[in-house]
Amino acid sequence: MIAAGGEVQRESKEGRRPYALLVAAVNRHKLAPEGKQLTIEMGSRWEISVIRLEDAPHWRTTPATEVVQAERISRWHPALAGLRERDFMTMSAASERRMLRILQALAVEADARGHRVEPANPPRRYHFRQSEHGHIAIKIRSYRYTIAVWQKYREVPPPRWGKPPKRPDADAGDSLAVGLIWESGGSSGISESWSDSPAKRTRVESLLAAILWEIERQSDQADRRREQERLAAIERERLQAEAERRALILHVENVRAEVLRDQHARWREGLQLREYIAAMDRAIERLPDDVDRAAASQWRAWCQEYVDTVLDPLGQPLAMPEIREWTRDERHSLEKQILRHLEHTSRA
Repeated sequence: MIAAGGEVQRESKEGRRPYALLVAAVNRHKLAPEGKQLTIEMGSRWEISVIRLEDAPHWRTTPATEVVQAERISRWHPALAGLRERDFMTMSAASERRMLRILQALAVEADARGHRVEPANPPRRYHFRQSEHGHIAIKIRSYRYTIAVWQKYREVPPPRWGKPPKRPDADAGDSLAVGLIWESGGSSGISESWSDSPAKRTRVESLLAAILWEIERQSDQADRRREQERLAAIERERLQAEAERRALILHVENVRAEVLRDQHARWREGLQLREYIAAMDRAIERLPDDVDRAAASQWRAWCQEYVDTVLDPLGQPLAMPEIREWTRDERHSLEKQILRHLEHTSRA
């Protein structure tokens, strides 16, 4: 990887799966250089995997565990002002306190990395799973990532009509999860999430560096996709222009070939008609009646003139033919044929 400049491409009929397992093993056993890790994503086609050696997740500001455990926060991030005034009825008070501090650590760290942090769009009305709406949004360049924190292992029924909602009991579980929320057309959902793992004895605040690293990686991937799409669009325009140029040249050649074949056919027909005119001469000589001979000779003269001046192309001035306008179907067919060939050659 280092010798290749930190990026290699591999192709497999199984897609990314075999290389994803290898990348996971390298990262799990920490075989990459210190402070680095491998990432994998799909290349220009499904069969191609792009493996990169990138910086591992890191943290610049006060460690998130210290922020969560601190007795008090001296200065809250402005993006959390509205959240601190709300009651989150789907989590216990202790979980709400921890949730706010997790968001505080994320917001401060994102600021330190030069990203913009702002409140997420609040829900339009109360929902019994209110805590799974986005809480803060982190903007990286032109990309916006909404983050939510919610309490796991809970069963919170919707409040009865006319009754105020109640918080869950403390024994309902205090595990928290942090997720990236997608929003589209008034709908939303969780695209990725990280959570406490009692089995592994890990808390989600220890994963915040990985969460920020993930959204930064997604923004970098989006930039690369945009650049690839831009270059692909330029290449498509170039190939289309080249196909149009070649199609016009081919149309000119096709028209000239059509004229050549037509002239050849007329010339061959003229040879056959001259044989017939010679036979007409012999038949006219045998006619006994002068009137019949005169009428036949008149017809024979017209035939000879037609063959010499109209049918036979050699009886007319020879020059490059005029190029007729091509039809829409001709143009589309030629451009499509040439474009397919150019695209195949370009991929090869």
